[in-house]
Amino acid sequence: MEFVNAGKIYIGSFYHPPKSGSEPFDHLFDSLAKIMNKNNGSHTNILLCGDFNLPDINWDLGVTKVGSPRKKLHDGFLDFLTETGLTQLNRLITRPRSQNVLDLVCTTNPNIVNNIRVASGISDHDILIFEINLAPKRQNKCPHKVFNFKKADTENLKNILEQNSTEFFQSKPDTRTVNENWNMFKTFLLEAMEKSVPHHMSKGKPSHPWINHHIIKHMRKRDKLYSAARKSKSERLWSSYKKQRNHVTKLLCESYHHYMEEILGPSLDTSPKTFWSFIRSLRREAVGIPTLVVDGESFTSDKSKAEALNQQFSSVFTHEDLTSVPDKGPSPFSSIDDLDIELAGVIKQLAQLNTSKAGGPDSIPARLLHDYATEIGPMLHYIFRQSYATGQLPDDWRKAHVTGIYKKGTKSNPANYRPISLTCISCKIMEHIVLSHMSKHLSANDIIVDNQHGFREKKILRDANLSRQFMTGQNA
Repeated sequence: MEFVNAGKIYIGSFYHPPKSGSEPFDHLFDSLAKIMNKNNGSHTNILLCGDFNLPDINWDLGVTKVGSPRKKLHDGFLDFLTETGLTQLNRLITRPRSQNVLDLVCTTNPNIVNNIRVASGISDHDILIFEINLAPKRQNKCPHKVFNFKKADTENLKNILEQNSTEFFQSKPDTRTVNENWNMFKTFLLEAMEKSVPHHMSKGKPSHPWINHHIIKHMRKRDKLYSAARKSKSERLWSSYKKQRNHVTKLLCESYHHYMEEILGPSLDTSPKTFWSFIRSLRREAVGIPTLVVDGESFTSDKSKAEALNQQFSSVFTHEDLTSVPDKGPSPFSSIDDLDIELAGVIKQLAQLNTSKAGGPDSIPARLLHDYATEIGPMLHYIFRQSYATGQLPDDWRKAHVTGIYKKGTKSNPANYRPISLTCISCKIMEHIVLSHMSKHLSANDIIVDNQHGFREKKILRDANLSRQFMTGQNA
């Protein structure tokens, strides 16, 4: 079956009699080989369903159960899946009487199959029901406020931030908690942006950046001519419409090629986000989190998916037992010096921020912190010192925007996702200051051995490989 703007898919049904050997699978392999050869070995969407009668496979682990009387047949089918590039997606019992998974859903592209479920059938097998989506589902972003710092009133914004800084210190910040000082600081910055930086609400729907206002004007003229020609059925109007339609097509082609060659190509170095955003728009697979299944229960809404992922991520979080920390006696190394957070260091970190990085839960953009580091620095410096001295963090620093990123395996299993957290930029700067202080102490006293390569600056994977080769006597 071939679909417009969505590619083709080969759909097959298969039955393996209960007492048969590997011969049916040999014929199936030959059929799949013909499909692959027909498409010159390229990746092809294949969907294969049916009653395979292989009850002794643990599909969660992908292995044959211990003690299976037909282990060779079951192992052979697992090898068959690997050789053909098929993935078996069904984990639900399809024969309630024996509590076995006999009916399978195999595909070369797991991303096109969603929401697998069972329903009562007319035989002793349940019916497998699922959805196929060849066209990628575009997730429109919620409209949000976008600030245009290129058109900002910089002088006015600097004056406002300087006045805010003066007001911050004159209002006796030592009488307030860290969280209160942070909220005051955040309010100052957000209000200053509202007053001095033009903004607009982003569009929720994706757009084609090569379609400019000139082309839109001609597209509207084309649509008007089409409506008029359709109503009047005039040959003259139909001729005008076709001429305008061809003109719009020519403009679109020219603008598209210009965008690809002159704007998108160079943007890989100057603006990677623009380049990869366009690449993502060309995907032919579903984008986002598909239906999740936990203990046979399906989660389809955004809220239920978030809760399922949150439960999975929290279940694997390590909770350290601080009551049984071993006592290793006095340390042979000197104690670490007290951390003195300097104003110049804070301003330097702000000035070195990557302005293209996204802001966190506090909604403070990196561009504001970077461009006005001198005005913002003193307030943030005070908050850093107060937080370190009291051992307390602002509430915003404890929050994060968490996204589940697919790793491998079945996309419906929450365990196959890992969390990526987006925290406040100010919190990251504080983390960097503390980490830098600790790293300098560890390096100066040779506390970390040279063979420790992970999470160390200038210790790349090649160094680790050379050390391993030297110790094992391998040639580099």
